[in-house]
Amino acid sequence: MANMATISGKELDLSVLINGTHGISICLLLSLLCLDSLRELILKKYYCIEHKRFRFDPILLLKLAAVRNFRNLTYKSIGFNVSPDECEILGIPKIDGIFRIPAGSTVHHFVKTRLGVDGFNEIMAYIAQEIKNMLPDEVGIIDSTPNEASRYDLYADFNPHYRIKMYKSHIFHLGDAPLFMLFSNGNGSDMTYAKPLVSKVASLISDLHEVFADAAYDSFEFHSQIWHELGAHPYIDWRENAVVNPEGTLERIDHWVNKGWKRGGDVHATIEEKLTFLYESGREEQVGMFLRNINLSDPFFEEKYQIRGDCEKTHNHIKSIVKFDVRKTREESKEFNILLNFVSYQLLILARLQNDLFPIHGFAEYA
Repeated sequence: MANMATISGKELDLSVLINGTHGISICLLLSLLCLDSLRELILKKYYCIEHKRFRFDPILLLKLAAVRNFRNLTYKSIGFNVSPDECEILGIPKIDGIFRIPAGSTVHHFVKTRLGVDGFNEIMAYIAQEIKNMLPDEVGIIDSTPNEASRYDLYADFNPHYRIKMYKSHIFHLGDAPLFMLFSNGNGSDMTYAKPLVSKVASLISDLHEVFADAAYDSFEFHSQIWHELGAHPYIDWRENAVVNPEGTLERIDHWVNKGWKRGGDVHATIEEKLTFLYESGREEQVGMFLRNINLSDPFFEEKYQIRGDCEKTHNHIKSIVKFDVRKTREESKEFNILLNFVSYQLLILARLQNDLFPIHGFAEYA
């Protein structure tokens, strides 16, 4: 990075924010984030505009929460871990020449009470939209990852596959960028959360090329939902007993389209039009059978399916950068804390995307 930069109209010496031993200050990356429309959304929905009392910029508070999560700090210690140079670059206001760093309780009240789970779900959707605008709509990946709990946690489920007490985060990725997340108990069915997750993504994207998922998502309805709502071919690994289903053949597709000729079924239409007709006629399972039959007969399926492993790398990145477990977390705060850390990670990714910094998960140099 260059030694000097103009940020918020000020010429700053970046050398004071770059330490050869500890890396580049994460505040430098966060200072490059442009979130003007998010500021307006938060002020309009979560503040009383007519209130004249002094308040900190909500984007500043959001960035300080991200600093806390990145550095694994307590709320009380935020003020002691942001240097004067970092205050300058983050735009923290001065009073009588002294930086007025928001108290940890102010940041906590902002994220936990003022915004809460609903607020951060809105912020997650906002960031997802921004990420989507900067990445090609080509490949989606859906998978769940464990949020480890304490073995003494009375509320957490023991998961026999991972052999730990845990909760789950169900995440949809656009390429290697996480877009949306849903939180569940440790033995929550992946399919139960996959369907609403796809519907969330469909509100932003309807023209993906491919969506990848493992065998836990192998159902005819889910195949057809991905195809219909996202416009993508579902590359879903199949279970051991999977076979080519006769109802998913072209002959049976034409048969059922022809049976619905009074409602507009046309055997001479394109296959996409036939599948759409059947889906909208309540035959989602048959559409899913046809799509899975394609995968079963595709000799290159295994080669194409290898891309699904990218989501595992992303999950590992998230867990190495922010606290993505619920150990030592109160029951009523578990979902909120996971969501807060997920959004913090998204903010870091968005900052790198907005400034053409690649790879987007390259956080090893920051401190």
